[in-house]
Amino acid sequence: MRSFGAQFKEYRESYLNITQTEAAAALNMKKESLSQYERDHRNFPPEDYKLAREIFQIPDDYFIAMVTGVPLKSVRAKEQSLPEVTKDLRVSYQDHFLEQFEDVILQNDEMRELIALVALLDKKYQRQLLNTFKGFTSLYQNEITKNERLKKELDECKRQSKA
Repeated sequence: MRSFGAQFKEYRESYLNITQTEAAAALNMKKESLSQYERDHRNFPPEDYKLAREIFQIPDDYFIAMVTGVPLKSVRAKEQSLPEVTKDLRVSYQDHFLEQFEDVILQNDEMRELIALVALLDKKYQRQLLNTFKGFTSLYQNEITKNERLKKELDECKRQSKA
């Protein structure tokens, strides 16, 4: 029987065609944690099943297969071809994704400008720029985490010195 994490990986890759980073961000978890769940190094938390189902708009029959370990390719095998199913699920997820982040795009001049600038580039350069941007974002997040940790330690030291 396949674990929920392995089933989720198959669904994410084969049906939604989204990256692990994107999925982890949507689930509000670290990419490393999701990787461990998908590789069966840790069990996917059952309390996150419902969250994954809602965020990724997983249809009932696929969700039941994921929970029970039934191969996803056997679901709807007789009704639709895999490309049709994949397209439908991907479109559903993309619609949900756009709804989820619509405010970020519409209310942020810099985001709209960035999207417009990236759209002007060739596909090759789009990927290069966006991968560079992801790298900078990761460094930035690490610095924020480090600064927050240092601030907590400093506050704790101040509190202890007053006592």
